[in-house]
Amino acid sequence: MTPSFQSRLYKMLLRRMVRPALYPGVDMPAVRRRMEKADALSRLGERGFDREAVSAGGVPAEWIRTPGADPDVVFLYFHGGGFCLRTPGMHGQLVARICQGSGITGLMPDYRLAPEHPFPAAFEDGLAVYRWLLDEGVAPEKIVIGGDSAGGELTLGTLLQARQAGLPMPACAVLLSPGIDALHRPDISGLKAGASLSPGSIIAFRESFQAHKQPNHPILKLMAGSLVGLPPLLFQVGTDELLFDEVTAAAKRAKADGVPTTLEIYDDMPHVFQVSASLPESKRAVGKIVGFIERNLLK
Repeated sequence: MTPSFQSRLYKMLLRRMVRPALYPGVDMPAVRRRMEKADALSRLGERGFDREAVSAGGVPAEWIRTPGADPDVVFLYFHGGGFCLRTPGMHGQLVARICQGSGITGLMPDYRLAPEHPFPAAFEDGLAVYRWLLDEGVAPEKIVIGGDSAGGELTLGTLLQARQAGLPMPACAVLLSPGIDALHRPDISGLKAGASLSPGSIIAFRESFQAHKQPNHPILKLMAGSLVGLPPLLFQVGTDELLFDEVTAAAKRAKADGVPTTLEIYDDMPHVFQVSASLPESKRAVGKIVGFIERNLLK
C-alpha cells in the first residue's frame, strides 16, 4: 500500500530533526530535557481524557482515563525512548487513543531512565508495577501489557520476570517496534538506518543503558531464552525501520515457542509511527490494537 502524504511528511521531519540528534557520545540528559520541552507542547489543548498521578509500587506513574472506561480493566503501557528518554505527552495520548477504543483504563509508569539509572533499573520497575497491579486486586485476565521500542523490550522483560516469579500472566501483550536485543549485542554493523533511528543512535542508547556490560545478567538470559507460557502477543512494525529484522525474528521465535502470535507489517512506515495520531496508518494500526485487545479480553 502506498504511504500517505502525511506519513511521507512525517518521515521527512524525523530524518531532519530526530535522527541527527542522537549520536555516539551525545549528552543524553540534555537531549531528554529538549525533548520534554518539545513534548510539553503536544499537551496544549489536550482533551478527551484525564491524567492522574499515582505511585505504582514505588514507581511514579499516570492513570490515563477516558470517559466511560472500565476502571477494573487496565492497559499497563511502557513508553519507549531507548531507556533514556521520555515523551509523556505523546505517549499518554497514544495510550488514551487505545483505551478510548477498547473502553479500558491506562497506566503509564515513569520508570527510571539511564544514564542516571542504567540497566537493570527499568526492568526492576517494570516488575514492581505489575506486582502492584496484582496486589491492588486487578485480575490478571483484566490486564493488558504493552509498550513501544525500549518499552516493548521492557514489556517482554516484565512478562518473563513475572513468569519466573510464578506470577499469573496478563490477558495479552502489545509490542510496537520492540527493541529485543539491539542495546545488548556487541555488533550492530548489520543494522540499516530508518527514518528516525540510525545505528549511531543505538550506540548512544547502549552507552547510556550499559546492559551490554552485564551479558550474563539473569534478566538478559531470560530475554534470550524460551518464551513458552507467555500470553498472546501482537507485534507491529514498519518496513522503514532499523529494528525490522529484529522484530520479525522475535515474532517468529515466539510462534515457534507456542505463543499465540500476530505480526503486522506496515509498508514504508517508520519506527513507532503509531504515536502520530494524524497519520492514516497510525489510525489503522491503533484500530488493529483495539481489536486484538478486545478479542483477548473476551476469552
